[in-house]
Amino acid sequence: MLHRNGNDWIVIALVPVMALAGCAGTGTTASLGLPAAPELPKMPAALAELPKLPAAHGHAQGSPLEVYSHIARGATRCWFGAGGALRKTHIFNADAEPPSTGGKPEIGLLERDPAAQNGRGARAYRIALVADASGTLIDQESQKLPEALVTAIKADVHRFAQGDLDCATTGALAPVLEMPPLVAAAKTKPAKKRVAGKS
Repeated sequence: MLHRNGNDWIVIALVPVMALAGCAGTGTTASLGLPAAPELPKMPAALAELPKLPAAHGHAQGSPLEVYSHIARGATRCWFGAGGALRKTHIFNADAEPPSTGGKPEIGLLERDPAAQNGRGARAYRIALVADASGTLIDQESQKLPEALVTAIKADVHRFAQGDLDCATTGALAPVLEMPPLVAAAKTKPAKKRVAGKS
């Protein structure tokens, strides 16, 4: 039962204030004998600085056929052209039916299989292109490629899709310039010694 004298009102007013102070986790909790809230562990600096891998899903401006054209040109030039890293191990395979016929442009990388009649083995990588309201969604999926190569392919596909068709200069997909056989033979052939008195 409450009494309306001045001291009772002061005590009633102080109770909620003390309760709020205890919930705030300040020195009041320690004075009441309650344990302090534990601190969350900090993220190691090494984890915060990990490089970001290219995403399996990407987006590009333009229609699926336009994006397909960019990726196909970059891939055939850089991966399967002279000195291309995939030239001897894989085959470029593409299906570019227009969306108006219900087709979705798709690029595949097939393993070379000398035992197969047409030399085409299992699919190792797939790039599917689907139209959306603001351009083209790019979906990439690896079936049989090592992680280092997958990372390089994703980075190249992202760059090609934006219209940058320059080949990578470093990494797993950087083209290697092959020396022509005649030049290589000339460089390795020992020079003849001249005998004194003979021309």
